[in-house]
Amino acid sequence: MDQQIAYEHGEGDRSLRWWKRAMWSYYSQVCEEIGRKPSSDMPLICQRFRLVYK
Repeated sequence: MDQQIAYEHGEGDRSLRWWKRAMWSYYSQVCEEIGRKPSSDMPLICQRFRLVYK
């Protein structure tokens, strides 16, 4: 992950530090719910969307 991903996520102060802390908390909870152990090297898939009509 990089600063651009954190900024585009659009939450918190948009910093990479905030994003890593918030997302670790979120994904740790999701992993527990599905019986998995969170890991700092688990893969994440991030998608960007472009608004084409408003």
